[in-house]
Parts: sequence; C-alpha cells; structure tokens
Amino acid sequence: MGQPHPGGGRGLIPLPRDGSLAHDGRVRIHRLLSATLAVALAVALVGCVAQPVVPRGVAPKPHTAPPSHPAVTGFLQSWANHADQDASKAAIDTVAISGIDIAAGGAGVTSPTPAVLGQLTHAHQLGKKAEVLLLNEGPNGFSDVVAKSMLSTAAHRDAAAASLADVVRQYGFDGVMFDFEELSSGDAVGLTAFAAALRADVGPGIHLDAAIQASTSAAGYAGLGYDIAGLLRSLNTVTVMGYDQHGTYNPSDPGPIGELSWQKKVLDALLLTAQPGQVDLGVAGYGYDWASDGVHTVGDIRARQLVAAAGVTPTFDSVRGEWTATLPDGEILWWSDARSISLREQLAAAMGLHGIAVWSLVVSDPIPVAQ
Repeated sequence: MGQPHPGGGRGLIPLPRDGSLAHDGRVRIHRLLSATLAVALAVALVGCVAQPVVPRGVAPKPHTAPPSHPAVTGFLQSWANHADQDASKAAIDTVAISGIDIAAGGAGVTSPTPAVLGQLTHAHQLGKKAEVLLLNEGPNGFSDVVAKSMLSTAAHRDAAAASLADVVRQYGFDGVMFDFEELSSGDAVGLTAFAAALRADVGPGIHLDAAIQASTSAAGYAGLGYDIAGLLRSLNTVTVMGYDQHGTYNPSDPGPIGELSWQKKVLDALLLTAQPGQVDLGVAGYGYDWASDGVHTVGDIRARQLVAAAGVTPTFDSVRGEWTATLPDGEILWWSDARSISLREQLAAAMGLHGIAVWSLVVSDPIPVAQ
C-alpha cells in the first residue's frame, strides 16, 4: 500500500461507531467468488504501456447541468437496505453500486451478486439510473497490486473491459464508474488505455466516469496516476473525491472532512484540464470522531447521538461548511450532513459542474433536494 493522500478516499465506507457495519471505515466488504469470468482476449490496441495511448472510443460531447440543479449521484454498498435509496429518491438521479471488482489475475471482473442485482432493480423501480462501481480492492483495502494486475498489460485491460461491458449489457446497467486508488504516476497510461477500451466496448450510450483522489495541483493528479485529459477522451465525467481532507490517516490532526475552501482548490486544479460539465464533486455524508482510542468513522445520525449523549451543543462552521463539537472527555468530532451537502450543491452550481456524488446513502442524511 502506498502512503495515504489527503482527500484520497480514506473512509469511503464510513461506519457508525457502534460497529453495526461489520468492517472498518476504509475497507469495503470483500466478495470472494469461486470462479472468475472466462473472457476471450480482445485484440490489443496498446501493446506497450510506455507508448502514448491512442483512444479507441470517443465519449459524447460533455454537457453542463443546469446551474440551479446539478446532477446527483448516491454511492451505495450492495448490502444496503433498499430504504437507503428510498430516503433520497427525491434528490438523486443515479445510484452507483459497489459489489463488482477486478477478478483474480486481472483479466476480467467479478460477476454481480444477487445483492448487487437487487439494488439495480430497486434503482430502476424508483426511476433512477444505476451504475457499476468497480474497485481495485485487495485483502486490506485499495491495492495498487490489484490495479496493476489488470492495467499493466493490453491483454488484461481489453479482457477486463470486455468482461465489464458484458455485465453492463446483460444486466441493464446505465453506466460504469471505476474507483481505482493507491495508484502511482506509472499507472496513468494503463488506466487511460482501459478507459478507451471500455468506451469502445460499451459504445457511446453508456455513461462512463472515474472516481479520482483529490489534489490541489495539476501535478498532484498526475502523481496519483490520473491523466485527466487522456481519461476524458473516453469518459463522460470524472468524480473528484472531495472528502477525507482529515480522517483516520492523521489521528493527531482533527479537522473538517472536506471544507469548502479546500474543495474549491481541488476543483480549480482539476478544471485546468477538465471542463466544468465533465466534473462531479464527491461529497461526504459522514464524519470522524477523534477519541482517545483512535479515530472512528461515524455516520451523520451517530455523530449527533454522540454529541447529544455528552450534553454538548455542536457548532456549524459556516466557513468550512461542516459541524464540529468537542466532548467533555476531549473527543473532537467533525461531520458533513444534509446542510453541508446543500452547500456543496450550491458550489457545484456556481462553478457550472455536472453534479455532485455523495458517499454514501448508507450513512448520510437523506440528500436534500436542490433549491
């Protein structure tokens, strides 16, 4: 594992402190399947990762959402209750469902589980679009080794793209978002080639997106393994994860999950390359509790419960756009709730972004409808 990067997706599965979700704040549930998909290898277009990538498919021209109503994506773990979708159905346009991963060996993706398909069906019943959220997950969280097993050879990239396109077609998904983290600059060419292969396989009508770790500089995005211009030759949008500015990786430095001024810097750096209509801002719907025994991820409801139990009145920091409280025992909490999300919707509208994406419907307050 590489060193953590601020804003890089730590806490992507925020948990109530009572442990009711049975894994830590950063590692998703691992779905071990007994067999990987057998796919025929496509003819390799990019034979050597050291060579410039020639895009095989071109994404539709980007469109800018109406400033008064950015598009809203809600991230959702496959094992969630359908009520988590229902609570935000008035606000969300798309549900991005985790539960499909890079298969062992890197030459395919895992089959969707019944839980994944159940979330897909429910999203469509609500009239929402549903996307695959593809992860580079290993035994201990996001893994560059897992990513390289797929990205480092043209044969594996093409086979994985074909495998994923088959899943999209067979089950009726409306799009794909791939969330590959803990990458390095050397992964950028392979990642861009995978995006191009996927676009060629799914065609122009499927929405493609990449969730990317945040940086406040263009060079920072390159160092994290993202060729933004190259990706956007094939993708409709990129979703920058504007959270975990502070979190579990810095236990002695409590602070906001993703304050507004920091998110603005993150977006400014990204918009040096991307058009506003090609960008979604990833928004937190969770928080952290800096306690004597470590940093705990908390959902919005749990954060309020902890503060109320301690008899403390929390403060909404209107400059940072988040709630904070210090408990009598010295614990410090910061969290981002519905009020925080509304401010991020306003930021997205003001900057002409395509939309926002909230992590996650499981622990966030219901997403408010943009006014």
